[in-house]
Amino acid sequence: MEKDVLLPKVQNPKRKSKRRKFVKISGIGILIVLGISLVISCTVGTRRSYFTLNKNNAHWVTDNGEKYLYIEAENEYELGRLEGKYLSAKIANLKRIIQLFGMLNSKHGFGYSNLIKLAQQYETSIPNEYKEEMRGIDRAIVGVSYNDILLQNCFVDILYGHYFPQGNFQPNDSSLQMGCTVVGFLNNDSITIGQNFDFNNVFKHTLAFVYHKVQGKYAQFGLKVGGILSIPCGTNSKNVSIFVNVVKTNIQALFTTPIAFRTRLAFDSATDPEEFRNIITSEDSSLSMNLLIANNTKMISIQCVPGNYSISRPDQCVNTNTYTDAFFQEYLQDKTYSKNRQNITESLLSDFSADLQLSDSEFISIMSDSRIYQSNSGIMGISTLTCSSTKFFCKGIPSPLNDYPSIPFFF
Repeated sequence: MEKDVLLPKVQNPKRKSKRRKFVKISGIGILIVLGISLVISCTVGTRRSYFTLNKNNAHWVTDNGEKYLYIEAENEYELGRLEGKYLSAKIANLKRIIQLFGMLNSKHGFGYSNLIKLAQQYETSIPNEYKEEMRGIDRAIVGVSYNDILLQNCFVDILYGHYFPQGNFQPNDSSLQMGCTVVGFLNNDSITIGQNFDFNNVFKHTLAFVYHKVQGKYAQFGLKVGGILSIPCGTNSKNVSIFVNVVKTNIQALFTTPIAFRTRLAFDSATDPEEFRNIITSEDSSLSMNLLIANNTKMISIQCVPGNYSISRPDQCVNTNTYTDAFFQEYLQDKTYSKNRQNITESLLSDFSADLQLSDSEFISIMSDSRIYQSNSGIMGISTLTCSSTKFFCKGIPSPLNDYPSIPFFF
């Protein structure tokens, strides 16, 4: 079973290291230490008692070698507390990655404290129940604050809606970017849809598949990154799914509702792809991206830049980290980026679906093609970290030779 790895804390190289001073501890000093220990143990005990009483509300499930976190909660605050308990290392790791990003980019105005200030500009647009969930996460983890969680939920919007559009990224900082591939095909009586999630290897220790169910809301299953409430990579209990590709453009976004919260709202309440789309497109996009939304009978493809959407309802679709709509080409920062992967994936989809059907094994064959997946070394190298569809999920590069677990049955 995979073990959580806690990344090293980010140290500022400009700070001078302090010499350790060794002192003799007197009897009074010992009493002080014991007193502090007692206070700490009581505090930790209080937190543990809550989770002991509610230990059946969350647990890890292992299926066919893959694991996911199962959570049931009566409200968003309790959901956040359980997420914080069971995903604490992954959430702390994402904080450290963003801190490192801030250290490297402080001279461009994107230091960690400035990133917090940017995240706070989104806060008025966030529904209260999701603020409560972030407070629940904050309550459960020592060393991670509400503002840290808020930033994690707004970070991709800042990155692709402000940082990259301003052109501040360094030559060696092709660092934090995604290279995902999404494929969808409408069969006669079903749909085959899913994606490879490609990201820097350092993010491996921030990822988890999570099933959660909150009283009065639709259940959902999908990929979770650190303390981000929802990313557009999953399915709800109405069998509505969404998959995403971010795109680097020169269009700067407004501080509209971040995609994490729009996605959560849609998962919580949408009964079909049109309802899901309406929630996503209810205001200007907070970043540039492609989305593919589907159920068993319909697909909706959305290409968007801040201020503009292109919506289609295709029978088959390939999305990568570029646009296929001619109108959006002028906004791309790199007009050649991802074009080759886009063309190869479209060709593979055409070959495998020549009989007007795309099976799950054929989908995996596309995603496991060496020209599609990525596998680069080093912590900042970009690799295929997960693959998931409406039928299965796995960590790493999928293989047609392996059996993978089905997504949990919704009830």
